[in-house]
Amino acid sequence: MDNDIIKLVRKFNVITVMYSAGIVIWAASIELYLQSIGYTIAAIMLFNSFFWIFSTLSEIPAGVISDTFGRKKAMLISCILRGFGLGLLFIPSHQLWILLLSGLLTAVSESFNSGTMSAWVIDKVKSIDEKYDIENIFSKNSLFLTSTSMVVGFVGGRILGVKNLSYPLLAGIILFIITIVYISLFFKDNSHQQQDNQPINLFSGFVSSFKEGYAFLRTDKLYFSLCISFLPLILLIVAPSNQW
Repeated sequence: MDNDIIKLVRKFNVITVMYSAGIVIWAASIELYLQSIGYTIAAIMLFNSFFWIFSTLSEIPAGVISDTFGRKKAMLISCILRGFGLGLLFIPSHQLWILLLSGLLTAVSESFNSGTMSAWVIDKVKSIDEKYDIENIFSKNSLFLTSTSMVVGFVGGRILGVKNLSYPLLAGIILFIITIVYISLFFKDNSHQQQDNQPINLFSGFVSSFKEGYAFLRTDKLYFSLCISFLPLILLIVAPSNQW
């Protein structure tokens, strides 16, 4: 049993590290790249806004789709959308709609990735050993992600980006393609089979979750105040924070 868990955890770490690396490698230079190909700061901020708005709106539907059709398909969709969204930024037309479409696709991609691998590894490990320490898996995974991000971020920002600002973006696309291949070959998931007879109702799920969140904010005034107080700061630093 322990050997099976080790294999599952290894796959979990490989996929999450590769996916994270595919983002980190261009994250520090994306605004600079967009400026270099002709987009204004206003357009870039709108791109960032599109990302956060649509990642929030698509979070619940993506989770329902992941539970219904399987987490393997969800991760494949995430990698494909992310790679395609980044690929749009190589189109030389500099049209605003292309930039916004890229933001939308990468936002939906993030929603399909959010929590998918964590849910997968929890379900798989618990099916083998109910008493296994899940926190140990996530703490080590966090260490791997942090270490990899430091190295990959340096390579993208200080090596590839210095040579050409498009190289980190291209490297990210390549990493997502590698992740797609790895998931296709080695990632197995049957969690969706228990959902086959259940109807899909994305709208009702979204409305229900939204109402619960709104009710929570109304009852917890302190938490609501804290969220609002940080909002102006986030809006001010969201673009320049990546370029300091």
